[in-house]
Amino acid sequence: MIRSRRFALGLVVLACGWQMALGEVTPAAAPAGGALVLAGAAAAGTAVPGWPARAGLMLGLLAVSALGAETAAWLMAVVKAVPGAAPALAAALGALGVPASAVDGRVVIHASNQVLEWFPGTARLSGFVVLTLGASMLGAALLLPLRRRGRTLALWLASLLAYAAVRAVVVGAARPELPLHGLETSPAWTLLTWLPFALAAPRLALSEPGPPPARPSLLRPVAACALGAFWVVGLGWEDPGTAKAGRVLIDDSHGIWEPTTLPFDTRDFSRRTAYSYSDLFGLIGRHFRVERWSRGPLTAKALAGADVLIVKTPTARFEPDEVAAIEAWVAGGGGLFLIGDHTDLFGMSTYMNELSRRFGIGFRNDDTYDLATEGTSGWRAPRWLPHPVAARTGAFQFETSCTLAVPLSARIPVRGYALGTDRADFSNPGFFGNIQLDASDDYGFFPQLATLGHGRGRVAAVADSTPFSNFSVYFPGRPDMVLATLAFLNRTATGWRSLPLLAGTGLVFCVVLLLNAPAPPSRWVSVEAAALGLGVLGASLAVSAVNGGLAIPPPHGAVRTVAIDRAVSGGQYPEGLYTDPRYDLTGFDSFVVAIQRLAYVPVLGTDLREAMRGSAALVLLHPRRALTVPERDQLLRFVSAGGGLLVVDGLIEPGQATNEILQPFGLSVGTETIPLDVEEVVPVAGAPKRRTLRPVLAASGGFPVLLDPDGRTIYAEQEVGAGRVGVLVDSAGLARAALGNRFYATIGEEQKQSYETLFFILRRIVEERPKT
Repeated sequence: MIRSRRFALGLVVLACGWQMALGEVTPAAAPAGGALVLAGAAAAGTAVPGWPARAGLMLGLLAVSALGAETAAWLMAVVKAVPGAAPALAAALGALGVPASAVDGRVVIHASNQVLEWFPGTARLSGFVVLTLGASMLGAALLLPLRRRGRTLALWLASLLAYAAVRAVVVGAARPELPLHGLETSPAWTLLTWLPFALAAPRLALSEPGPPPARPSLLRPVAACALGAFWVVGLGWEDPGTAKAGRVLIDDSHGIWEPTTLPFDTRDFSRRTAYSYSDLFGLIGRHFRVERWSRGPLTAKALAGADVLIVKTPTARFEPDEVAAIEAWVAGGGGLFLIGDHTDLFGMSTYMNELSRRFGIGFRNDDTYDLATEGTSGWRAPRWLPHPVAARTGAFQFETSCTLAVPLSARIPVRGYALGTDRADFSNPGFFGNIQLDASDDYGFFPQLATLGHGRGRVAAVADSTPFSNFSVYFPGRPDMVLATLAFLNRTATGWRSLPLLAGTGLVFCVVLLLNAPAPPSRWVSVEAAALGLGVLGASLAVSAVNGGLAIPPPHGAVRTVAIDRAVSGGQYPEGLYTDPRYDLTGFDSFVVAIQRLAYVPVLGTDLREAMRGSAALVLLHPRRALTVPERDQLLRFVSAGGGLLVVDGLIEPGQATNEILQPFGLSVGTETIPLDVEEVVPVAGAPKRRTLRPVLAASGGFPVLLDPDGRTIYAEQEVGAGRVGVLVDSAGLARAALGNRFYATIGEEQKQSYETLFFILRRIVEERPKT
């Protein structure tokens, strides 16, 4: 017998655990979600008799529910609404005496003291839990010798859908009385509202054991192994493709936003140079052959010599002939990279959709935000089955994206999680909504970077343009995403592209076979579960090996890289468009961008030894720990061989290991106290003079280069072999207080002087070397 209620309870906990683990509404709940997954599998597994069967069912449920949860997350990102859900819910609410109507896919509830607009999207309808529960039950039906297996599975799934519908109606009826914010995105709320299903689920029973077969059949274990492998391939396989010549064409002919022609240098600090793609053009040019197109329409002739076309932030429409030419070029093997942005700003989504809709992709007129902070959202690549682009990118901080509408054939390398969305509000600056989850907003998983095949070519679309602007492009993840996407698009399709479709067909065949093949004794469940797990593991290793093989072309020539250490150093480098005053003296993101203005390439590194390989200079800022012996030895070799080292300290959060790092180079930093005369606000005749003390830092050793008005050394250098070491004791001169926000338009005279001082120091560290 099966303890049906315990089994159903285990599946509910399992599904809600996966929702937390994958971060549909809050990534912070992932550890608790993992614990719930294990608890749910254990509860469901112990609902059957006999430990071999229990262990097998636990293993099988973990494997199938993981596959089901990943499938559910993908579907929840692609399918955001259930057709007919709003009218059906409005009618059901009306039957319960709640005045409601359906308008534009939303339910308008007329409560006694308010009119509430409620969006019954797949997230609010608990689609993730429904799909994961259904997949888990399917796995149990395939593994267990259930009585009347097909009928039992159909009845169980029907009751699951019925409960989901009743839950939606009850939540809709109670919605006006519930808190406006926070409840629907609470994992605890989801779990609580699904627990009653454990009582409502149909009872299950095992079939009577028959006589054991003379010889064990391998049909079912082989089918289970194949099922796991097919499911993994269908989810994660990406055609490796055939590499092309790497000729990239950037379209500059459809608007003036983010041009590639404006220099980002030490003279022009205007907003237009910050919001431009000249450094992106340079980044691409170091790895590919890149040209810009600004000479009229994109015709077949214009595209003939290109392997990849980048269309970014259009503010002018595409002619029908251009769309036809681009589509034909992609079908013939071209790679198309579409870069859009939020809320149809400057008409970007309207114009981009004239082209992207031809491939089934749409840029929605909305914005996104992190549900927990209501700020910009971050993303980390999944550890299991990452897309080739995701595997090369690792992590990414968005600066407000829109969301993408994509077909079921699309892959989603960057699937945003725990996101809220606002529809564009054209009465607000930037057309942003209120950046707060309302009942009319959607939330959950969304595509932020999607890819699909078209003929022999490929298309990629990313929903945020700002991270690739000059003031953001060299922050972590941005170069990796651009170069990985271009490397992916620089490949034509091969016959391997059909493998996911074939795997899907094989998956259906295995499900049908296992449902109809004679059920084995329950003690054999562990054998089939082990075979299923083996198929999942083997296919996962194979898919990961293929997807991880995407190669980015190495730089064509020498690059002056300035590595900014994050392993030993302190300081903060906010990646988003934050204006919080707490960064005025501790935020060094403007320093990163200043490095770019000298045509150097800044790299923020978390591995000190790796940062020194191939870099022209290394920056240590407020060193927090001493170097290990291997790190110290490599640093000495790096400088002696011609590298530059800049050590920066200051009174705000001073480094704890600055002098230990500087000591081998004959440099040090010391604190002095200087007298400071002070006066009363209202002078008093005959009052004595008043004095206090103020601490200051000064550099010692080496050659003084910059002095303060009292003769203290602010910046000193020491020549070491073929290289140079510099120490600066005024870190505030590199922070936002001195340089301003990196994304603002104009700078004052004092900021200009701070930049000139910084440029002077950087040139000496990066370019100038001791005369031999």
